[in-house]
Amino acid sequence: MSHTEGTLTQGIIPCILSINDSAIGKTCTRHRSSEENEANARRLVACWNAMDGIDDPELWVAQMEFMDSDHTISVDAIRELQQERDELVKAVESAEIALTVFCDGDDWIGTMPGDALREVRAVLDQVKP
Repeated sequence: MSHTEGTLTQGIIPCILSINDSAIGKTCTRHRSSEENEANARRLVACWNAMDGIDDPELWVAQMEFMDSDHTISVDAIRELQQERDELVKAVESAEIALTVFCDGDDWIGTMPGDALREVRAVLDQVKP
């Protein structure tokens, strides 16, 4: 189902809604003050125009709700990953200390412990600010 295309505006009477100077609706009621009717019209105009170019507003809203809920999960997952990273960095720092003590001096360059120490330091250089 399609909708009337165009930018929605408030008419000369603020609670009358128009597209291309053609009235398409109104927010005026006797049960509300003129200020409330005008505020309702402004809100409808803003919503209508914000959805311009979106063919299926219900689908768009469903996608936004999904993204919001997924985003919350992602924030929790990111915090958990950051905590795991911090624990791994501490473990690698401990390995660096042990290898540094073990490889006292440059005699170990080109050997398995010396290579391991260089790899550990390279990892720490990447993850530490």
